[in-house]
Parts: sequence; structure tokens; C-alpha cells
Amino acid sequence: MARVGGGGVRKRRARTGTARAGANAVGRGGQAPEDTRTRLLDAAERLFAEQGIQAVSLRSINVAAGARNASAVHYHFQSKENLLRELLARRIRFFEQERIDRMFGVLVEAGDEVPELRQVVEAAFLPTVLVLADPTGAGARYVQVLARAMADPAIDLDRLVPTSFHEGSAKLFEILRRALPEVPGRVLLQRFLFAIDLVVGAVARMDRVARRSGAAGASMEEKEAREFGGVLVDYITGGLSAPVSAPRRRPGAPTRSAGEESSTRGGRGTPS
Repeated sequence: MARVGGGGVRKRRARTGTARAGANAVGRGGQAPEDTRTRLLDAAERLFAEQGIQAVSLRSINVAAGARNASAVHYHFQSKENLLRELLARRIRFFEQERIDRMFGVLVEAGDEVPELRQVVEAAFLPTVLVLADPTGAGARYVQVLARAMADPAIDLDRLVPTSFHEGSAKLFEILRRALPEVPGRVLLQRFLFAIDLVVGAVARMDRVARRSGAAGASMEEKEAREFGGVLVDYITGGLSAPVSAPRRRPGAPTRSAGEESSTRGGRGTPS
């Protein structure tokens, strides 16, 4: 009898503990922490895209998210930097997976051969362009935030994006090197970075134009987005594979011998 009674007490305590855990999970106002967290991220993404990252206060994010606790952002993220880090990470994961899937298809098709450059470029950059056809507008807002972060000298974007992004970019760059062995590594890296800036900036600009015209969901139809993406892919393909011009010497600069030039290049430690 004592054991039965003890079991009843334990069951009552378990039910009480479960109820308390449920209450803590829902939190004040009947809002689950994850729901609040998601709404804060969505609100921040929208405000950052519309107004700029530095112009948005934590208080305005709380208000836009409908958070009852005035310190909700600080509670969930501790700082605007951490909020931005998580905001970028949740979208980048999708883009990285899409890019990996597309790139895998290109490599499988190429087999032992060098992959075709345009296919590599399309696999790398088309997913970013196609956010313009997203009916929710979420992907385009993310690119707007990314464009603002890239243009803000106070934001160290390399430190904020997840490690997986850097790893994926490094793998993509190695594939580009295989496709373009005639382009020096240092030059190809610069062109690759130009391409990233170009795509993010172009997509953000097209989205802004669409918003000014009254677009509420997708910035453009999917067919139009693919056509626009094709133009960008052609442009980037041409830029990556363009002939490398000889270094231009400043007027009056001393002429180096072939040995001096080779020695200088060898000491820079840049990829070739």
C-alpha cells in the first residue's frame, strides 16, 4: 500500500512538473519561446531590409514582432549582432543546401571531365536569383539584408556567417580553378568575389524596384527571374573566363628584370 501511495505521489509530482514545464515553454501571454524567437527574427529581417541594419533599434523589433516583453530581443539573442548572426544562418543553410545539390549534379554529369564553366556558375548563383520569384518575399528580404550588411563597414560579415558558408565557398572556388586553370588563382579569387557582390547587389536592386512598383509577394514571375538569372550567369561566366591582361607599369616606374619579377611573385604567398 505504501508503494502504491508513493507511486501516486510521484505521478502527481510528475504531472505538476509537466504542467510547469508547459507553462514555462509557453511563457507569458501564451506565446511559446520558439514562436517568439521566430517572430523576432522575421520582424528584424523585414525592418533590416526596409530601413537598414544600423537604423533599426531593438525596441522597434520588439514592437514589430508584437513581443509583450520589452526586452525580448535581449532575452533571446543578447545583442543585435547575435540576432543578425542567427538571421543570416537560418537562410544561408537553405541556400547552401540548394547550391550543394545543384553542384553535385554538375559534377556527376561531368564525371572525370572538367565541369562546364557556365553550369558551375549557374549552380552557384541561380538559387540566389530565384528568390525574386518567391511568393512569400522572405528570400528577397534576406538578400536585401545581406546586401546592406556587405555595404556596411561596421559589420564584419565574414565573422557573422556560419562556417559552412566559408567551407562551401572554398569548395566552389576549387571547382572554378579546375574549370579555369589558365586564370591565376589570385585573379580568379578577385573575380569570384566580384561575382558574389554583383549577384547580391543585382537581386537586391531588382527587389527594391519591384517593391516601389507595389509588389507585395514575389518580385517577378519565375520565368522572368530565370531569364534575369540567365543574363547574370552569362555575364559572370564571361567575367571569370576573361583574358588576364599584363600588369600595367606606372609612367616613370623602374623596369624590373624577369628574375626580379619572378622573385617578387614567388614571395607573395598568393594562389596561382
